[in-house]
Amino acid sequence: MRILMVAVEAGPYASAGGTGAVVGTLSRMLRRRGHDVRLVLPYYSTLIRPPAFPVESLSTLDVPVGRPPLPEVLAGLPEPLRAYLREVHEPPPRAFLYRVLPRSTPDEVPTYLIGGDPYHYFARVDGRQVPLYPPLEEIGVNAGRLYAFYARAVLEAVLLFAREGWTPDVIHCHDWPTALIPACLRAVPAPPPLLEGARVVLTIHNTSGIVYQGGWFGPEILTYAGLPRGLFDYGQVQHQGHLNFMKAGILFADAVNTVSEGYAREIQSDAEEAFLDLNGVRKTYRYSGGLDYVWSQYQIGLTGIRNGIGEDYDPRQIGQGPDWDLVESDWTTQYAPAEGRPLSEWAYSPDDPHLWKKKSALKRYLQERSNRLLQAHFQVEETVPLIAVRSRLVEQKGFDLIIRGLREWPGRPAQFLIVAWGEDEHARQYRQHLEDLAHEQPQRIALSRSWREIPEPLHYAGADMLLMPSLFEPCGLPHMMALRYGTIPIVRRTGGLADVVEDADPLAGRGNGFDFVAPDHREMLQAVERALRVYQSPPHWQALVRNALRARDRYGRDFSWETAVTLYLETVYR
Repeated sequence: MRILMVAVEAGPYASAGGTGAVVGTLSRMLRRRGHDVRLVLPYYSTLIRPPAFPVESLSTLDVPVGRPPLPEVLAGLPEPLRAYLREVHEPPPRAFLYRVLPRSTPDEVPTYLIGGDPYHYFARVDGRQVPLYPPLEEIGVNAGRLYAFYARAVLEAVLLFAREGWTPDVIHCHDWPTALIPACLRAVPAPPPLLEGARVVLTIHNTSGIVYQGGWFGPEILTYAGLPRGLFDYGQVQHQGHLNFMKAGILFADAVNTVSEGYAREIQSDAEEAFLDLNGVRKTYRYSGGLDYVWSQYQIGLTGIRNGIGEDYDPRQIGQGPDWDLVESDWTTQYAPAEGRPLSEWAYSPDDPHLWKKKSALKRYLQERSNRLLQAHFQVEETVPLIAVRSRLVEQKGFDLIIRGLREWPGRPAQFLIVAWGEDEHARQYRQHLEDLAHEQPQRIALSRSWREIPEPLHYAGADMLLMPSLFEPCGLPHMMALRYGTIPIVRRTGGLADVVEDADPLAGRGNGFDFVAPDHREMLQAVERALRVYQSPPHWQALVRNALRARDRYGRDFSWETAVTLYLETVYR
């Protein structure tokens, strides 16, 4: 099967969060299965450059944007005549098509890049000062025009591929920046004949509000993109008085999926939740971001396919891979109990008779490393519970709950090792609160913004628990990674978290974590308290850890990408 992946982020090139990791891994896993996969991204020339990513120029693309579409009465004219009329009407803007030079790795995905956007925004993206997604307050960039241009340029690139003999069976679009592509193929008077047989799939990674839906634009974007204005006037792509990219993608894609069964249920409902922010202001949100009516009104099916996690998140591979390479030298030279032996000797499996000894050693090292690198004052002691938090500093991840909970902590012995990152104003405010708490209570709280200081697999392997109180969670990856290492998740029961984490009943020997229902910091603290009580009973805790190491989701499926890929192939691609 020929599959074209279209996104604005994908590992290893550029990523703003979990979506990038998912797109990159899904593409590679499909290729490993023998499918002919290509990936298209914007050309972030500041990020995608030699020596890591050599790039070559392939072609110039005429992009049909910025002009009113030809009248529908001319749709039946021969294509050469229609092309001539378009050229006379107004010469089209141009995009530039590039290719990342292959490195000959077995599952490498041929990657193509679109440059030349009208704002030169893609070329300026650096992931820090200029983020992957233009913020709402960015006056100089109209994100609607930017991604309409990108959608049209992608289709011109696909037509070029088709003329050269590579016609996709599936065009797989990810999230709102690519969601005009289905409309450009299905809602125009004369769709390209070369692509008539292609199945168009839209994956929703997040649809919680207009920012994640591309839902704040005027109808003039349709004219710019060469789409009929009637799509807006008759309500098909309109939501709350604005053009909504996500709604357009949902209506015109051949298949729509989201990234967990739980999130699929939530975004088809009109459920509303409320929480208190750090200032005590009551805020409400809907899982669907207001688009829940679309599914029933237009009779559209939605499939939930939970993301997988990589094979390298495996306690049997401790000491192997680039993340562990960041730790190896420090472990052998600075951590005396290691006696110079390599980290790989502390790898473990669910049936390892030395499991507890190895996991305790990793925990003590993590405590000691936090003291050296983060100026924490943690007691280096295996009996003190170590709770991990690892996330972007965004409201969705429950930082209002976390910070309020840490302020009202009941005093039970526990250590919180927080790795959190983000550069916008909201993130800086959260970080300041966390820095203040870490400064006031260094024996209990340590904070890092660097994945190099506390690499991800060490964080999950060394901690006892993972706290993940998301307001909503389309899928989530950390809770599955933590379970792989036998680290117990404490989560809010929502979306993909509810699909995976089963609340523990230690007396019955059931469950693999702890959950709570309301987005409330006191309920969160009660769940943490329950976890800490079980932690004080080693037989029950060890049974829970073994459950975690063998965990599957509520449908009996493992966390591998192999499982997710099979579902894509058997459901939305066919």
